[in-house]
Amino acid sequence: MKPYLGLLLFSCILLFYSCKDTSNPIPPTSSSKILFTLEANKQNDTGSTNVTFTGRLSGSYDTLRVTDPGAFILGIDSAVAQYMASTTLSKAKNSYVVSQKVWSGTYKVVMLLKCANGLDLLSDTLALTVLPNDTDILRNNVKLYDEYTLAMNKDSIAAMFTATGQMISGTTVIAQTPVGIKNYLASFDGVVKVLQQNTVITSISLNGSTAVTTGIYTQKYKLLSNNQTGTSSGNTRFEWTKIGNKWYISKLITN
Repeated sequence: MKPYLGLLLFSCILLFYSCKDTSNPIPPTSSSKILFTLEANKQNDTGSTNVTFTGRLSGSYDTLRVTDPGAFILGIDSAVAQYMASTTLSKAKNSYVVSQKVWSGTYKVVMLLKCANGLDLLSDTLALTVLPNDTDILRNNVKLYDEYTLAMNKDSIAAMFTATGQMISGTTVIAQTPVGIKNYLASFDGVVKVLQQNTVITSISLNGSTAVTTGIYTQKYKLLSNNQTGTSSGNTRFEWTKIGNKWYISKLITN
């Protein structure tokens, strides 16, 4: 039998909240009489996954009228998204459940219930981490390659390749090994400036410690000798090898 991968996360500190205005949150006070705690159950520990959030009320909430569940604040990398609740008010219950698809990242989650007086009831803050899976990592690596190309960062590009890694145009090997790739990229210094770089991934296939991502790239550049601009586009194929916990490019083929 496979082990159950769901992980039930409980916040370690329970905070007492009364109805507070979320536009300017106020710390809980000792006079507060309502306890609103939050739990999360992840379907998987890695990659995009469905998460069931459960908010539990205890204390003197019997006279409260609040919105149905469905509002919570999900923050990642200082960005905050608010999922709005129903506007229908009803008598407060002891638990509320919200399901949400969550991508890999580290989050701070707060469940929110609208009160009858127009203010908000907030749960305690729950820390939630969803680790990236190999597909997420490969997508991010292609994004990093685009960013390094735009910055013309030849050291970082070369470091993405295996010791025998190759850059191939059509069927011609134009550079190989990290040192050779760095030297090849250095030949563009003072000659051309990359203005835009973007790769749209069309497929990802995994096979143990190897993988392939295919896509379509577009690039805008400027020739520094005459300031003329140009564009190039085509198909791209990244062949990857996993060494330890990291994925490296064994072949990069463009045509």
